[in-house]
Amino acid sequence: MNREQFLAELATRLAKIAPVERDDILNYYLEYFEDRGIGAEDRVPPDLASPAAIADEILQNIPFSQTHAADGVRLETIHMPDLRRLDIELSLGSLEIEAADISEPELRRPAHRESREIDYEVEIFTEGDKLVIRDHVRKKWFRSSNFQPDPMILRIPKANSLEQAKIVLSLGSTKIYDLNCKHLHLHNSMGSIRLKGGVIDLLDARLEMGSIKFENVLIKSSTIKVDMGDLRGTAVLLGNHNLRCEMGSIKLDLAQSRENTALQTDVTMGSFRVNGRREGTGAFDRSSVPTSSLEIKVSMGSINLNFLQ
Repeated sequence: MNREQFLAELATRLAKIAPVERDDILNYYLEYFEDRGIGAEDRVPPDLASPAAIADEILQNIPFSQTHAADGVRLETIHMPDLRRLDIELSLGSLEIEAADISEPELRRPAHRESREIDYEVEIFTEGDKLVIRDHVRKKWFRSSNFQPDPMILRIPKANSLEQAKIVLSLGSTKIYDLNCKHLHLHNSMGSIRLKGGVIDLLDARLEMGSIKFENVLIKSSTIKVDMGDLRGTAVLLGNHNLRCEMGSIKLDLAQSRENTALQTDVTMGSFRVNGRREGTGAFDRSSVPTSSLEIKVSMGSINLNFLQ
């Protein structure tokens, strides 16, 4: 079986899951093949599990199939001008958070859905300056269901710089735009995480399967772990950063100076490149007083860093 046949079969076997999650999985394996120099017509290495085995493992972790969005959403204004903290946990569905030119938080969320197959409801409440959001999914297991809620979209005032945000998703993607937050905690079981713009003082992120993408975000300190997937994109990483990827790759374009960045890298099986040049792993410190310190470890995959200054 060559690479294209492998990806085509995997896509077919994952046809019932949400398109966003399916694309994340296929992109992960495409980048995995490219990192190993496996072209479209090249044979898949024998040490890789079959598409059937991979799909079975993924589908076992999905409570039921998702192929379309549910009907009905609710749009509401949350009268909470002093919002400083978020606590969001969703067992199903995706989430978008955007800092916007508004005076009070606004939420677009799926309406309560109760049918013969599913009972789905979103609960919202406040605790002082903290906004709490939970969903409740009660699947009627004796019936099949194609239910997939619409993405939840939370818009918060740009003037509200958050002290803390905790976001945990079981099955879905997290997208965050132009958020300023002192401590951002993210945990996705399966899906993707995207951070675009904004300033994060401390990022604590865990992704079990999928991809993390940065787009022009400033992060002053972070601890990031990806079990299976990729960490990529453009960012400024100041302070201390601990990046881990068990199986996958780390590809970052950093808008900062190589001379002022201390590096400590470890690749068990794979390659390490800086500005396109292959280098050995280990500790590298070119400045007596570095402004950034990156500790990066990949068990199986590659590290590619491009310093843009």
